[in-house]
Amino acid sequence: VEELFKILGWKVALDPLKRLAHKEEFKVLGVLVDLSQTAYLKVIVKNKPERVNDLEMMVCDIITDQSFPPRVSAKIVGKYQYAKGQCFGHCLAPALAVLRHRSYQRYQSAVTGDITSALNEVVVFFREAEPRVIDVKANESRCLVFTDGAKEGDLVTCGFVIFSPRASGPWYFGIQ
Repeated sequence: VEELFKILGWKVALDPLKRLAHKEEFKVLGVLVDLSQTAYLKVIVKNKPERVNDLEMMVCDIITDQSFPPRVSAKIVGKYQYAKGQCFGHCLAPALAVLRHRSYQRYQSAVTGDITSALNEVVVFFREAEPRVIDVKANESRCLVFTDGAKEGDLVTCGFVIFSPRASGPWYFGIQ
């Protein structure tokens, strides 16, 4: 696979800590991807436990210190929004609105009852949220891709044709 990536011009980390053996469950970009259900055409995506624990610790620190300045609000809202993407639903919208509002209040840092409730609601949500289950089989026709390459004497050519249900006609390309 690494040779293919090299041919395509993609740079990959060759650090032994990042070159892990294949596993059905792996961490990437702050999420845990579970491929154990691929036989049933399902991929499961959830937040890494460390991410949820970090969010919980941030909330504990805010409540303990009784300080929630706008810069911390903006940071925690960003973390929550990313984590929310790994779960279904928008039930956090009211709580995030309270937290987001603080990021626009320049000189406020007091932890009010509304902020405490919103922070606790978000922590409970992420602790109990079901992971996102992605159904791999598409509900529409797949794209068909045809490629070809040839070398005849000094002439080298390659090309492709793509038929997509979303396009009005085929896409094609060829070079010498």
